[in-house]
Amino acid sequence: DVLGMIKVDETVGFPAAGSGGGGDLETLVLPYLTCMAEFRDNVRKSARGIKATEILSECDRLRDEVLPNLGVRLEDKETEATVIKLVDREELMKEKAEKKAAEEKKRLEKEAKKAEAAAKAAALEAAKKMPPWEMFKGDTDKYSA
Repeated sequence: DVLGMIKVDETVGFPAAGSGGGGDLETLVLPYLTCMAEFRDNVRKSARGIKATEILSECDRLRDEVLPNLGVRLEDKETEATVIKLVDREELMKEKAEKKAAEEKKRLEKEAKKAEAAAKAAALEAAKKMPPWEMFKGDTDKYSA
């Protein structure tokens, strides 16, 4: 109550889950999300046609970073419309962290394989530089001196 005015409890935007703002959240929000997902699908199709990678990366950023923070998961399907799911934000953040950890593990494994291949190539190159009369001197267990 400010300066004798009647206090009205008004909220702007969509009601929070469980606040009972006249219907469930999914029924209220799904038409907007469907419209946004259809728009995103059309933008992606057009961007693929003209090979606009920046636009495609922004569409992916919307799916992977922006919407999960709002508790929305978009699942892209090649031949079907995008699937929209309302999921707990913490669950989406946990999945995002797990995915990032798996990508980091994969990247480290790839680097280790690359380093191993480089070491093998260096050993092979060193063997190529060895004079023929020195080649078998280290293998005394296989060959007689």
